[in-house]
Amino acid sequence: LCFTNVGKVYRLRVFEVPQASRGAKGRPMVNLLPLEENESITAILPVMEAPKKFKDRLADFRSFVKTNSDKLKANAIIATHYDALEAAFAELEDGDDLSDALRLQLKQLSTELSSVGLEDEVIVEFAHQVENLRKNFYVFMATASGSIKRVELEQFSNVRANGLRAIDLKEDDTLIGVAITDGEQQIMLFSNEGKAIRFAETDVRAMGRAAK
Repeated sequence: LCFTNVGKVYRLRVFEVPQASRGAKGRPMVNLLPLEENESITAILPVMEAPKKFKDRLADFRSFVKTNSDKLKANAIIATHYDALEAAFAELEDGDDLSDALRLQLKQLSTELSSVGLEDEVIVEFAHQVENLRKNFYVFMATASGSIKRVELEQFSNVRANGLRAIDLKEDDTLIGVAITDGEQQIMLFSNEGKAIRFAETDVRAMGRAAK
């Protein structure tokens, strides 16, 4: 994924870039992507494969828990979290992102299950699905004027040849930084005056790609 200073994103497959030697000059990006005048690449994010939508992963997880509830409750670690996990599911306002309560339960479960040896196939699969649901990948963007935006990575799985609008910018603003996060990162932004700010990415509500 190639993000530009004007807030657009393009998709470039690695095999489309000619292989060259270390000392070669390389090719101009304008020969590979339909960049407009005064448009330049701000960030390149390597993505092997976009994950399934959070809604789909959530549905798979809830179906697995319901189908195997008796065996899961028989596990001492899972049993201590089962009721709180069900309550966290019930409190979800929508299916677009993890709530704080559900994120906490999944993190505690993941930590405790990884500290013991797991042999039962159902429990092993449950631990795998807990980790898969907990890691919801995002594209985190920041602009020169200080605006930030967090979008689920899956929303960039089908980028058109002429690019997509990743973030709407004011006329005098530019996109200066882009990173892939897993929903549990600490974000640090630095100004040209040497100041810095740090916050949890969960402080920023996940938005749709088209949202401002």
